[in-house]
Amino acid sequence: MSVAVPMLEIAQERLRGVGNLFTQRADKKISLPLSEVKISAKVAERVATVVLTQIFQNPYPDHLEAVYIFPLPGGAAVSDFEMKVGNRCIRGKVEERGQARLQYQQAIDDG
Repeated sequence: MSVAVPMLEIAQERLRGVGNLFTQRADKKISLPLSEVKISAKVAERVATVVLTQIFQNPYPDHLEAVYIFPLPGGAAVSDFEMKVGNRCIRGKVEERGQARLQYQQAIDDG
């Protein structure tokens, strides 16, 4: 069953609490503009499955390396991650943080 939820006006700084995409420009951490947020949820008994779609904009003419930060509430877990850049879809793999950092650094070193 789907239920329409009325939308509320939310100040931009409050909207940023759902996730943020950062890049580094001239030794300054910059938050990329968030242009759209969609949230859908299904609840079965005591378990909620939530799909969050966020669209960020790259206001720069060049490609960027960026870090996505998403604040998870206690008891929550990420089970899937996907990022679309233009027509390219990049599917993430959920890993323990330390292992993920090692793999990321290896990918950078490999070019």
